Amino acid sequence: MIEVLSAPAHVAAFRLAGTVSEDDYEELVREVETKLQTRERIGIYVDATDFERITLSALRKRLQYGAKNWKRRGRFQRAALVTNKRWMSSLARVADRIVPQIRARSFDAEDSDAAMRWAAVGD
Repeated sequence: MIEVLSAPAHVAAFRLAGTVSEDDYEELVREVETKLQTRERIGIYVDATDFERITLSALRKRLQYGAKNWKRRGRFQRAALVTNKRWMSSLARVADRIVPQIRARSFDAEDSDAAMRWAAVGD
């Protein structure tokens, strides 16, 4: 499940819980694209504290969206990931290193407010 969260106008914010399906991921993409229609650059905030898994079809959509939008990666200024899972924190560190156009950082669940503030910082 994906829940769209309240956030500043230049931040796309989501809570992932349980299983993320293809329909869920398509909702996330719609929200991101809506934000990008009104802003040149946006931040991303994802609370994945209760995330358990992603379906294969949703993962495929995620990879397709990333590949299709590779040239637009500079429009995403920061990505804040709230998680209590070490493997997800590790993915954020790797993403921060391999995609220099997007700053990525993970936060513990108790630091979710700081994560939202960090995602909202512009250049």
